[in-house]
Amino acid sequence: MATLYLPAPMPHQRAVLDDPARFKLWRAGRRTGKSRAALIASLLGHGDGQHRGALTGGHIVWLTPDYPQSRAIWREELKPRLAGLPGVTLHETDRRVTFAGLGSLELRSAESIDNIRGRSLDGVVIDEAAYLDLDYALGAVVLPALLDKGGWCLIASTPSAGWDGNSARLTPSYFNRLCQQVEAGARGPDWRHWHHPTESNAKLSPEDIAVLRAEYPPGSATAQQELDASLTASGASFYPELADFAPLVIARDQLPTYLPDWWQYWAGYDWGYSHPAVFVPCADDGSTLYVLDALYLHREQDHEQAASIRGAFALPGSDGRIPAACGRRVYAGHDAFAQRMAHAAQPETVADVFNQYGVALAKASIDREAGAKVIRRLLAQDRLRFVDTVGTRRLLAELQALVPDPKRPNVPLKRDANERGDHGDDGADALRYALASLPLLVREPERPAGLGPEGADPNDWTRYVPEANPDHRDVAGGMLM
Repeated sequence: MATLYLPAPMPHQRAVLDDPARFKLWRAGRRTGKSRAALIASLLGHGDGQHRGALTGGHIVWLTPDYPQSRAIWREELKPRLAGLPGVTLHETDRRVTFAGLGSLELRSAESIDNIRGRSLDGVVIDEAAYLDLDYALGAVVLPALLDKGGWCLIASTPSAGWDGNSARLTPSYFNRLCQQVEAGARGPDWRHWHHPTESNAKLSPEDIAVLRAEYPPGSATAQQELDASLTASGASFYPELADFAPLVIARDQLPTYLPDWWQYWAGYDWGYSHPAVFVPCADDGSTLYVLDALYLHREQDHEQAASIRGAFALPGSDGRIPAACGRRVYAGHDAFAQRMAHAAQPETVADVFNQYGVALAKASIDREAGAKVIRRLLAQDRLRFVDTVGTRRLLAELQALVPDPKRPNVPLKRDANERGDHGDDGADALRYALASLPLLVREPERPAGLGPEGADPNDWTRYVPEANPDHRDVAGGMLM
C-alpha cells in the first residue's frame, strides 16, 4: 500500500498552522519553510482541524506569482509525493490533484487568476504574495470565492518595498501594507500576522546563514528585506540619503541673479508619451552641481515637447527658469536616436526633431548601476542641490520612492508611470542621464583687479568683461534664469 509522506512542521511553522484564525498573514525571510507549511495546510488543513485541506474534503487553490513558480511546486512538491497513490488523480495540464471522495488541490499563477472567478473554495494559499497584485487578487477573486463556505486564506511572503504589479503603481507592495494593517488591528479578529526571519528555520546551519549575510554590505536593504523580512528596513529606500531632502533644496535667490557664463550648463532628457517625457537642466559652478528644474511633459508629440523645452529657456532680460545654454548639450536615452516614420513618411529621430528647435541631444550613459553610483557619490560629497520648483519637488519625490531591485540590489527597481503619468521614475532617469554623463569640472576664471563699478555684485563680474560676454549689450552678461 502506498503511503503519503509529509514533513513534520517545525515549531515556527506550527505556530502559524495551529492558530484558528481564518486569514493568516505570514511575513518570513528566505528558506523559512513557507512553501512546506503551505503544502501541509493545503493537504491536511490547519487551525487544529477547523480549516479543511484537500485530504479532509476541501477544495483548495494554491496561487503563485507566475507560471514557472507554480510549475516548480508541482514538480518538486506535489507530483513526487502524490503520483501513484490510490485514489489520487494528477491532472498534469491543469496542475490539479483530485482525491477520490475527498477534495482537490489546484495550482494557479496570478497570470491566470481570473480563471478561478466564480468558484466556491474552502481555502486559498497565496505564495510570495508581495510579488503579485495582491490587492486585486484578494478583492476581486479570492475573498469572493471564500464567501459561500467561510473558507480560509494563508498569505505568505517575504516583504517587498517595491511595486507588486498593481495598476495604480503604488509602493510598497500591498502585502507590506496589509501586514501593517493587521499588526495595527485594523482588519479585525479573523486576521492574524506572524513574522519570522531566516534564522527561525532551525534546520539551517547558522554558519551558512552567517556566510550569506556576509555577502551583503552593512545596512543592506536586500538583506533586511529578504533575510530579516523587515517592513521598516532602514535601507528600504534606494537613496536613504533622501529620506529628508529639505537640506538639498535651495531657493532661486540663493544663486547669483545672473548665472555666470563660465559655469557649465547641460541637461538630461528621458523620452516618453503615455508616461511623461522629462527634461532636467543642470548647472555646475565647480564646487556645487545645481538641478535647476524638472520639466514634465505628458502626452506631447516630439515637436510639442521640443517646443515646450525651447519655450522654457530664458531670453536676455527675462526671468525664465532655464538658461538657454542647457539646451546645447542634452544627454538622452538611446531611444531618442531611433528612427521613426514621421507623417511625411520621412524617417526621423527625436534628436532630429529637437535639433530643429535648437535643442542638441547626445547619447547618455545609460548604465543604471553606474548612474546610481554617480548620484550616490554626489550626495555623499554634498555637491548636489535642487532649486526649489514644482518640477524638482516632483523629481525628489520620485527619487525618494525608489527601492532596490531584489535581483540587482545596486540598481533601483523600475517604476512605470500609470495612465495619468504619475508614480513613475522618468524624472529619476532623466537626472541619471544628466549626472552619469557629467561634463568636466569647471573652474572660476581669475577676476581682474578693480573690475566693475563700486558696490557691484561680485557674482555679476562677467557682465563687465567683453571677452566673457561677446554678445554684451545693455543687459547683463551672465545667464538669466
